[in-house]
Amino acid sequence: MVLIPSDLQEIFNQNPFEEEQMYFTFLYQEPESIPTEAIEKALKESEKYLIQNQVVYFSCPEGYGKTKFSNNFIENKLKVDATTRNLKTLLKLLFLREG
Repeated sequence: MVLIPSDLQEIFNQNPFEEEQMYFTFLYQEPESIPTEAIEKALKESEKYLIQNQVVYFSCPEGYGKTKFSNNFIENKLKVDATTRNLKTLLKLLFLREG
C-alpha cells in the first residue's frame, strides 16, 4: 500500500480522537460490510473507533498491547488486508514530508 503525503495529511486531519494512544489502520480496500456488533463486543469501555473509507481510527488509552482490536482482528472482521501504524509513526511520516 502506498499513500502519498497529502493522503496522510488528510487522514491525520480527519482523526476524530485526541488521544496519545492513537492508531491508524490503513485498509487495502473499503470493506463490503462492517460487523458493528462483533467489533463493539471486543472493545473495552475506554476504547473508541471510527471506520471511514479505507481507514480505521482507533483510540486505546490502556495501550495497544492490551486490546483485542488488533490488526489481525480488523482484517478478520472486515475481510480486507490492512496495516496499522501508531500516531507517532504517522507524525514521523508527515515530518519527513516537510523535512
